[in-house]
Amino acid sequence: MSTITDFLRHHITELRASGLSDETILASGIRSETSHATLRQLLNWPRMPKRMASGIVFQFRDSSGKLNGYSRFKPDTPRADRNGKPIKYESPREQRNRVYIPLNTVAAIADPLATTLFTEGEKKSLAADQAGFACLGLVGVFGWKDSKHERLLSDLELIEWRGRKVFIIFDSDITSNPNVLDAESRLAAQLINRGAIVRVVRLPDGPNGEKMGLDDFLVRHGVDELWKLIN
Repeated sequence: MSTITDFLRHHITELRASGLSDETILASGIRSETSHATLRQLLNWPRMPKRMASGIVFQFRDSSGKLNGYSRFKPDTPRADRNGKPIKYESPREQRNRVYIPLNTVAAIADPLATTLFTEGEKKSLAADQAGFACLGLVGVFGWKDSKHERLLSDLELIEWRGRKVFIIFDSDITSNPNVLDAESRLAAQLINRGAIVRVVRLPDGPNGEKMGLDDFLVRHGVDELWKLIN
């Protein structure tokens, strides 16, 4: 079984900065990975650049709580996209998207009356889950759907949505990003069509106008303030 000492120090620093306790980190199955061969196999990427062979691995679970063999990788030295923007996370190649389901959320989504949150990213959903919210993490704002079809992923189709209260909480810069607003409205429409009661939550920017995610908000403002936003 992994221990905190098995992690690279800067990885633990990053995870703790998202408000994650050591207990949550270990229970989630997160790990540091420095084996190029292991990562190539994990990502189905035979020609993965060797400079990327160090980072954090996030293992995904199915709705029963079992590891489903899908993992994402956050490299210490990310590559850039065609516009020069760093690609912060790498997903397995030639595989459909999966939804990140933290352990406590597994039990909650089995209850159709449990209020459920959506956010973008593993660390954010883990932070909310740790704080007592059932929270599903998307691998991107459009990570709720197959790339070729306007429908929910099979992971999400397994959840009973009728009558469930759902809150979509993306980063605070959403109002200035039409692409993210589009993803939010299309996810909301899919859930509403399945009978969910959907609301969106707008996070404030940071004190210096910086973008704030759900984990940042919980670290800075705490659980009670998030409940105020939700309510």
